[in-house]
Amino acid sequence: MRLNDKTGKLMRISMEHTQLEIGTKRFFYEYKFQEWKELVTPTWITHLWDYWSCAEVQLEMTKMWQYSSHQKNDVNVMDIFFEKVKNKKTLHKLNSCRIFLQVLTVSDITSLDGTVVLPEILKGVNHRGSELDWPRKEVPEEWWATWSTYVRSYIIPYVQQKKVGKMKFATHQKIKWKMYDDDILKCENKTFKKKIRDHHNMLSMC
Repeated sequence: MRLNDKTGKLMRISMEHTQLEIGTKRFFYEYKFQEWKELVTPTWITHLWDYWSCAEVQLEMTKMWQYSSHQKNDVNVMDIFFEKVKNKKTLHKLNSCRIFLQVLTVSDITSLDGTVVLPEILKGVNHRGSELDWPRKEVPEEWWATWSTYVRSYIIPYVQQKKVGKMKFATHQKIKWKMYDDDILKCENKTFKKKIRDHHNMLSMC
């Protein structure tokens, strides 16, 4: 991989894909493969990950993709679930729903001022697109009840307690302007409402 040749580039792409699938802030290879293998698609990289875990190999990667949020108190959704949920089958369902929705962090599923989780997220609907290359994931209808239950149990209390902060317009999400209007209606901060409306109006005039 140090040579950055064709094989090295393919390996890096596969590793970044696995990182997106597992959805954590930490790099996937820092976890034990046997504990989290159900959350990722089997690839040549995951087979290497299995070997690295068994052999207790410590990797030192440079230029490895890692998404960073610019919002205060923002955390990865799966980091909260990993801490709170111990059942691996439930984690698999939650992660599959997250991938389907194409979200990484708590701010990805909250209003623009970071104060409330968007209600449509609980139903498995995300009107915000993403610039990232997500894997395709089909989710059984009954899994959304599990998703909704655990988001209500752990994500919403986190948002209420911490407040993830206002959106700074530096995100992987592609937010449609209609969604700005919808989020404004849910926003409790009047000053921030005005800022968003002014920003929206300014761009509409361009």
